[in-house]
Amino acid sequence: IDLEHPRIVYSGPQAIRNSSAIFSAMMQELSGPDIRLLDLGCGPKDQKAPAESLGWKYVGVDYFHNNADLLADAHGLPFQSGAFSAVLSYSVLQHLYDPWLAMAEVGRVLETNGLFCGTVSFGEPFQSSYMHLSPWGLLSLFRTSGFQIQQMWPIYDTLVALGRIGRY
Repeated sequence: IDLEHPRIVYSGPQAIRNSSAIFSAMMQELSGPDIRLLDLGCGPKDQKAPAESLGWKYVGVDYFHNNADLLADAHGLPFQSGAFSAVLSYSVLQHLYDPWLAMAEVGRVLETNGLFCGTVSFGEPFQSSYMHLSPWGLLSLFRTSGFQIQQMWPIYDTLVALGRIGRY
C-alpha cells in the first residue's frame, strides 16, 4: 500500500473541508468525459464545486443535512448498481452503525473498477460516532468488503489533533 501523501495537483475551488489531497488522488485515477461522483455524507455539499470544476457529475447524499441532493441512508443507497465512477466520503464511516454494510452498498453502486476515496476521524474524543477506525480497522473494513487498497495516508496524528482541540 502506498503510504505517501498524494502530490497536490488539484488547483480548483476550495471546499470548507479541505479536499485538495483527495481530489488530487482521485484525478490520478479518474479520466474521461463521464465521471459520476457520489458524495456520501455530503453535509453542506462543499465538495460540489471542486467536483464540478473538474467536469464531474456530482450527487450529494446525507442522512440529516438539508443541503443534500437526496436524504438517504448509507446502509441502503437508493441507486442502481454501477451508477457511479467514484464515491467520496469525508469523515463519515465512523458515524455509521454498520460500516461493513455501508461499504457493501458503496461497492454495489460503484461501477466495475470504481474508486472510493475518503477520510475518517480517529481518536477525536467528542465525535458522535459508533467507532473510531484505526488504520488497521480501515484495512480490515475495506479488505473484507472486497476493496483493493491502493493508497492510504495520515493527515496528522491523533496527538496533534488532540492538541489542537485543547483542554476537554
